[in-house]
Amino acid sequence: MLTPQISRGIARGAALTLLCGGAAFAQSSPPAPAPAPETSGDVATATAGAFSADGSLGPQGRPPGASWIPLGPGAAGPVTATPSPWKPLFYNNDFSDYVGKPPYVFGEDMKLVSLTQFPGATLSTGGQVRHRAHDEQNRLRPAGEVPTTYNLYRNRIYADLETQYVRGYVETINAYNAGSEIDELIIDENRWDLLNAFVDLNLYDVAAGQGTFRFGRQEILYGDQHLLSPLDWSNTRRNFEGYKYIHQADDWRLDVFRLTPVNGAAGSRGFDEDRFDEDDEDKPLFGVWLNRTLSDTAAADLFYLYQDQQNELSRLGTSIPSPRAADGERHLVGGRLSGTVPVFAGGCDEVCVAGCDGVAGKAVRTWDYDVQGGYQFGEDDGEDVSAAFFNVSGGHTWNALAWKPRLGALFYYGSGDDDPNDGENNTFYTYYPLAHAYWGIIDNLNGQNLLDYALFASVSPTKKLTVTGGYHLFRKASGDDYLYNVAQVGLGPLDAGREIGTELDLVANYNVNHNLGFQAGYAHFWYGDFAEDSFVQAEDDGEFFYFQTTFNY
Repeated sequence: MLTPQISRGIARGAALTLLCGGAAFAQSSPPAPAPAPETSGDVATATAGAFSADGSLGPQGRPPGASWIPLGPGAAGPVTATPSPWKPLFYNNDFSDYVGKPPYVFGEDMKLVSLTQFPGATLSTGGQVRHRAHDEQNRLRPAGEVPTTYNLYRNRIYADLETQYVRGYVETINAYNAGSEIDELIIDENRWDLLNAFVDLNLYDVAAGQGTFRFGRQEILYGDQHLLSPLDWSNTRRNFEGYKYIHQADDWRLDVFRLTPVNGAAGSRGFDEDRFDEDDEDKPLFGVWLNRTLSDTAAADLFYLYQDQQNELSRLGTSIPSPRAADGERHLVGGRLSGTVPVFAGGCDEVCVAGCDGVAGKAVRTWDYDVQGGYQFGEDDGEDVSAAFFNVSGGHTWNALAWKPRLGALFYYGSGDDDPNDGENNTFYTYYPLAHAYWGIIDNLNGQNLLDYALFASVSPTKKLTVTGGYHLFRKASGDDYLYNVAQVGLGPLDAGREIGTELDLVANYNVNHNLGFQAGYAHFWYGDFAEDSFVQAEDDGEFFYFQTTFNY
């Protein structure tokens, strides 16, 4: 429901976005000559039709844009001739194709500015202003609240100084919740804090590749964000502190890292939105992630993750109220294969000439696929861990048709515990996912003890507009385990059924240009028998509407 309060919030957010962006533009420096192309140790090999290891984009060239948030597999923002210079991780932004090539849209002349007093050094500055208005009804919040309307505001500012051997990157964030009728979520507020603050040391640059050592505060993004995501949907984003070794070769990249969570979105138990963030040393995350480009249209990932969450406590120092919360050592070994299969007119391949049904080497249709899974083992609260997840998705895009329609489907399985008294924990722990993109935009659920059968459809009426719809059927994987909400909190009784419900999602993205974008979303959740019998919020259907304005500069 678009209430007067939410309408006023939308207007204020749009005005604030343009006002703050205008101030930044007025302070921008003159354009600098374009530097010679260089390859940073942080640039990952692109994967096909998806994110690479660190969040850069694949050869489809579908940019995140100013307001892009993925919805399901194969989702993308409007297709543009030139990929957006702004990436899901701002420290991967790439303005090499913009500097020295006016006219600029907004803020490009603040990028890669040559520092004459330090030959070979460049400085880039910029940021983001974002507003999102929410109207929620009957969402599965742990405390049982039913309706709420509120506004989320976020401001990010970054500075990136690069030399041949050393790089320093700093990014601040100011995020807050305004007008909420109930307690704000831990992912809603973080006032004037450091989101990123790290140093890169370029260790070597040889024929076999480049090596980089990164230490400090940093965001992370791997694969398609099922396991490790910066959680851009949240107002605060998610960050960590520690160190990482990166080896980047022509067609593969290896990351080895040891990190600890910092802010509330990352699950740090000492987080306070009004105090300077400190990392939680009692929840270390270790990882090895290998990304390999198999061809121009296919890529693979192999990964190992380990996290120790002994003595899980809340940020107030008390025991976590959630039953079956991860409380021990968990290892995950898994892999992913993703890609696209283009279909060319008249059976031609991509080097065909004009005359193949009037199409000169362009794919008239494209299949996309994504298969991934992993096995989790370890020891959790005195029990042996044996859990798993599996996800398979695919779709088909008609490139030659008007609006470029795409149809897709997904199946997801995250294991649940079969018997709470057998000394074995079978509940899959999802680490740090982008749940909003995969398990419904109303944000009721997490991928633990979950079965998700979903269908997706999208169209692009113009180059700037994309509309995507999704329909989910949710069930608990095990009736003897809890339902886990988006915050990984176990809810509801055991052995009370498995039918969670169905959800319809609709999302529209409109990118005015690479800097300014709008996104509107609507979700309707029809609760099933288990949810209706277990939660007061599920007595009526759940509904969620939002409108988001994003301005990058």
